[in-house]
Amino acid sequence: MPETSASTPPAAAGVPRVPWYLSISMRMLTAMALLVALIVGAVLWLWATSAEKLIRDQAREEGAAVTQTLALALTPFVSDENWNQARIVADFLVQRNADFVYVIVSDARDPRIALSVPADQEGRYLSDLVPTHVSKQALVEGDTRFAETFLLRDVAIGGRTAKRGERIIDVAKDLKLSTQRFGVVRVGVSLRRADQTLATTIRAALVAVAACLAVALVAAYFVTRSITRPIIELARSMEAVGAGDLEQEVKVKGRHEVARLGRSFNEMLMGLRHKRVLEKYVPMGARKDIAGDRAGKLELGGRRRRAAILFSDLRGFTSLSERLSPQEVVSMLNEYLEIMTRAIAAHHGDINEYVGDAILAVFRCDDGHRGALAAVRAAWEMQRGLRELQARTKNDEVRKLAMGIGVHVGDVIEGNIGSQTRVKYGVVGDTVNLAARIQDRSREGTFSCIFVSDAAHEELGESFAAVSLGEMTFKGKKNPMGVWEIERRLEPETTPTERKATIRPASIPDL
Repeated sequence: MPETSASTPPAAAGVPRVPWYLSISMRMLTAMALLVALIVGAVLWLWATSAEKLIRDQAREEGAAVTQTLALALTPFVSDENWNQARIVADFLVQRNADFVYVIVSDARDPRIALSVPADQEGRYLSDLVPTHVSKQALVEGDTRFAETFLLRDVAIGGRTAKRGERIIDVAKDLKLSTQRFGVVRVGVSLRRADQTLATTIRAALVAVAACLAVALVAAYFVTRSITRPIIELARSMEAVGAGDLEQEVKVKGRHEVARLGRSFNEMLMGLRHKRVLEKYVPMGARKDIAGDRAGKLELGGRRRRAAILFSDLRGFTSLSERLSPQEVVSMLNEYLEIMTRAIAAHHGDINEYVGDAILAVFRCDDGHRGALAAVRAAWEMQRGLRELQARTKNDEVRKLAMGIGVHVGDVIEGNIGSQTRVKYGVVGDTVNLAARIQDRSREGTFSCIFVSDAAHEELGESFAAVSLGEMTFKGKKNPMGVWEIERRLEPETTPTERKATIRPASIPDL
C-alpha cells in the first residue's frame, strides 16, 4: 500500500474493558482464597473431629471408672437392700461430679427402678429421661455398656439443671456378688463440658484461621499483582498496536514466562516497524506475494494478467533541480510525490516504481475492476493536485512545471525479476512500453495532457470526454494505434473530503 495509507493509523477500535470481577487478578485471588480456605477448613475439620473424639473418649473413660467405683460401693448395700445407705453414696457421687446427670439402680429381684437420683425415677419400670431403647440396652447383662444419647426433658440435680436435648453418655454396669447378678447401676455423664470446651477451642481456631486467611489474601494479592500487572501492560500495548501505534513497547523485568512473553512482543513490534517501513519500498503486488508465501521461499518468475498502466512525468523538473539546492529539490519532490500518491491510492492503484519525478502505477482489471477508468480518474486527480500545489507555492519555478500522463490497458507480466541475491517486483511487457511512449507524446497535449490509448478509451464510457488525436506510430509497433486526450470530466467531481475517505486506512499486516 502507498505511503499515505501506511502513515495514517486508523482510529482505535473500542476495546471493551473486562469487568473487575472477571479479571485474571480477581480470578487468581479468588482461586487462592478458596484453596487456602479449603485446606484450612479441611485441617480444622480433621482437628475438630479428632479433638471431639478425644474429649468424648475421656468422658467415656471417666464415666466407666466412676461407674465401676460406684458399682463396687453399692454392691453390699444393694445386696442387703440397704437403700438409705445406697442413696447417700449416690447423692455424694452426684454432688462431687458436676458432669453427672443421673444415677439409676435397678434390682434384678424387682423390675422397677429401686434407687434414682433424681428421685422422681424411682418406682418406674423404664426411665423417661432417655429413649426407651437406651434403657432396655442398659438392662441387658454383659460388660460395661456405653450409649451416647440425649435427654428427653430437663433434669434438676445437685443444684444445677441439665437441659432437654443435652448430649450424654449412658454408662451401665452390672452389680454382682461372685457370679450372681442382682442389679444394674447406670450413670448419665453429660457431654456439656466437652461440647463447651470444643466450641471454645473451635472459636479460637477460627479466629486464628481468619487471621491466617487474611495474611494469605494479602500475600496472594501482591503475588497476583506481580503476575497480572505485566499482563495488563502487555494488553494495553497490544491495544495500542491494534490502533496503529507501534511505539508502545512493554517494560520487561525478570526471567519468568510473562517476561519472556513481553520480550517476544517487543521483538514482534520491532518486526512490525521494519515491515511498515519496508512497505514504503515494496509495491502492493509484491507484498501480496510475500504474505501468501507461507514457506518464505522467494522464487523468480511471474504471471500474466490484464492491467491498466499509468505513466506520469514532470516536465521541466530536471532543469529546475539544477537551479535549486539538494534539500529544496528533495523537499519539493517529496511534497509532489505525496500528492500524486494520494490520488493514485484513492483509486486503488499500486505504485510500482518511482523513477525520479516519474511514476509507474498499476491498476488491476480483474474481479470486475475497470482499471483504465480508475487510472484516468487518478490521472485527473493528479493534474488537479499539481495545480493546487502550484497555487499555494511561493516558488515561481514550480509554477512553470507541467505534467504529462499516459494510460494504456492490456496484458502485462507481473512478478519477481532479478537474481537470487537481488530481486525487484515489477511489471514488464508491451503494455508497459506503450504506456511510457504514450506519456512521451503527452507533451503535445492542449487540454489535460492525459493521453490514453484506444483500448483504455473504450473503458471510459460516459465518465470523460476525450478528443481523438488520430493514429500514432510508436517504436517497436508495426501498426499505428489510436490515441485520445482527455478533454473534460463528465461525471460529478468528488470533494477533497470524499477523496480522502476513499483512501484505505493503514492496517497491521498479518503475521
